[in-house]
Amino acid sequence: MLPAWIAGVAVIGTFVWVLIDAPKRGLSAGWAVGVLLLWIVFFPVYLARRGKVIKDGTQTLMWVLFGIVVVDLVITLATTAALIARSSG
Repeated sequence: MLPAWIAGVAVIGTFVWVLIDAPKRGLSAGWAVGVLLLWIVFFPVYLARRGKVIKDGTQTLMWVLFGIVVVDLVITLATTAALIARSSG
């Protein structure tokens, strides 16, 4: 089941990143728990919150766009794999 595997890697990877990054930015490591439990809500909010802490518009925009690209990639790969599995029988 490829889509679940890809989504799992994305969630776990961003969880670890937030777990390491949040304390460096003066944010609670509890953000990582939110990312792990409800990624689709907490990860974009974390990126926006992190951007306010950094206070650098260019870097903030980069991370928000990165988050959007990751979400889009996961959705695209999951949809493609589902369509391939459906057409295979």
